[in-house]
Order: sequence, then C-alpha cells, then structure tokens
Amino acid sequence: MKNNFGLAVTVITPILYLILFTHILIIYNYPFPVIAILLSIPCAIFFALVKFWPDVLHYKNSLLSTMCFYLLPFLFAINYTFDFAKPAVKKYWITNAYKHDFPSSTNEESGGYEYYFYITPANNMNNEDFLLQEKFKSTKLTVTEQVYYRFRKGNYFYIEKHRGLLGIGWTTYR
Repeated sequence: MKNNFGLAVTVITPILYLILFTHILIIYNYPFPVIAILLSIPCAIFFALVKFWPDVLHYKNSLLSTMCFYLLPFLFAINYTFDFAKPAVKKYWITNAYKHDFPSSTNEESGGYEYYFYITPANNMNNEDFLLQEKFKSTKLTVTEQVYYRFRKGNYFYIEKHRGLLGIGWTTYR
C-alpha cells in the first residue's frame, strides 16, 4: 500500500505542477520559450532522479522526489505575493488593437490567436502637433486574451512594472 501511495504521488505531482506553475507564470508575462524552459527544468531533474536513483520512487523518498516541482513555484509565488514596493507606472493610449489568426495544420479551423495593441505614451495626447500627425509612432505590445478583451482602441492603458521581492520582475495592466 505504501509503495502505491508513493507511486501515485510521484505520478500526480508532475501533472499538478504543470497546471499550477503555468498559472503562476501567466502573471509574469514571459514569452512561450521562457515558460517552456522554466517548466522543463524540474521535469528534467525529476526524470534524472528516477533514472539514476531508482529508490526515489519509494514512499519514504516521495517528498524528496517531488521537491523539484515545489521549489520554483514557491519562489515565484513568494516573489509575487510579498512584493510591497511601489511599481513603476506608465500611462499609454491604445491607438489600435488587433487579433491575429494563425492558420492550423488542417485548413478548416483556426490554429490560435495572437493579441496585441499599438500604444503611444499618453503625455503626447495633449500636444496638438502630435494629434495632427497622420501616423502615430506607436509601439506594438503583445498581450493575453484576457487583457485584449478588457481594453479597446482609444482607452488609456497603464503598465505597472513591479520589481518583485526576489528581484524577478512582473507586469500588470490596468
């Protein structure tokens, strides 16, 4: 019975890890390659432990075998939760919003979407010369689907850059 429990913990932990840590990393707005690397490091450590130390799957070692999955999410959660420093806030104006459709391998359905805004600093909005220009010099900003549907073209958009308690920066939008 004890060996089955250890095996169950060892099998379920990587699955829960992928779900939980992916959710935590969404806060940090990292690009996909960075998220993939951060998700794969503990998995590689775990599988190396299993390969080179077969006894790690036993009940008495199950906590040790799953520790590699707890460490990174714990550090990222502590960094986010206990960051009480005032963030650097910049005000922008959304000049345009786009949703780009990616084709799928089967030409019948969409392969997914990329959402982005074109933003310009809001302090330029008071300058008449700037408003008379035909083309704004806007910056393209890729955002998540949730952020895309919270804002529209013409809205003010605040970007808050947080330092993080452990120095791992993260960004929020309001």
